[in-house]
Amino acid sequence: MQWASKRVATLPLLNKAFNMTSWIFVLTCILSGLGLVGNGFVIYLIAVKKRLHSSTNAFIVSLAVADFCVGFVTLPFTCVRKNISAYHSLRILASSHYFFLYSSACNLCVVTADRLIAVALPLRYVTLMTWRRVPRFIFSAWALPFFVCLLPVTWIFSSSQETSNICDKFFVALLLTFFEFLPCVVMVVATWRVLCISRRHTRRTMAIQSQLHFNHPMLNFDALRQHRKRSMSSAKLISIVVGLFVFCYVAEMTSSLLHLLNVSKESGSSYISDDVRFLFLVANSAVNPFVYAFLKSDIQREFKRFLCRNRCQLSLG
Repeated sequence: MQWASKRVATLPLLNKAFNMTSWIFVLTCILSGLGLVGNGFVIYLIAVKKRLHSSTNAFIVSLAVADFCVGFVTLPFTCVRKNISAYHSLRILASSHYFFLYSSACNLCVVTADRLIAVALPLRYVTLMTWRRVPRFIFSAWALPFFVCLLPVTWIFSSSQETSNICDKFFVALLLTFFEFLPCVVMVVATWRVLCISRRHTRRTMAIQSQLHFNHPMLNFDALRQHRKRSMSSAKLISIVVGLFVFCYVAEMTSSLLHLLNVSKESGSSYISDDVRFLFLVANSAVNPFVYAFLKSDIQREFKRFLCRNRCQLSLG
């Protein structure tokens, strides 16, 4: 009777956990769909419109491809890992999933560095970000996480369980340091630098504009206004993207840190914790293209033209 009463008492908790898991799975499906549609549209728009063919947009396309792959593999990964219990299969599957997640993080670091150079060194940007160097940066953003995520293959088939556990610990520490914590710190510092430089440029531009307006009231200051607008728009874009990245990766970094510290978790909440973690990571990939569409001026302009043309074709049809 005592065992039966305990079992009855745990039923509401299990039902609550199941309902929460189902809601998280539904949200993951929605965010994956948004990521596929949004990133796919960004890739299509930049590929089709020649006016968008620039070095900055090349980095954005690379990031959109990584985010598109995250949305594409998340649902199969979520469904398959529920039915796989073999250690080797789970590790290989997780490595392939994290390859796209960390490729997105590396590409976002490249985009942040590109914006920092554009704001800090605007006169040297054209000579620094040449079409020869752009593919090298993009290749590095994909090659580094690819080779790192292949590392578990060297020990997951080891016969010694102790060796596998030790290697797993070092591998989690490596991922936490170089693909989660370090990108967050680097991008936050770079974003702060971009905001400071943009604010300083804005103050100088306003000072020059007020002085010229006092001496020559009939001059046209549209060029100065456009320069100030582009500087603030670029700073706003990168700060929002980086802020969302850090917010979404907090759960992943916390989980990795708890794993390294051997903090035990209840068996019933472990699975939900994994789902919440992946939900935030997928949310980061799903939000990025909508930030580009609404805040990056050239993509926003082409997006509006695309919508207007489709509306005109619908009205004529």
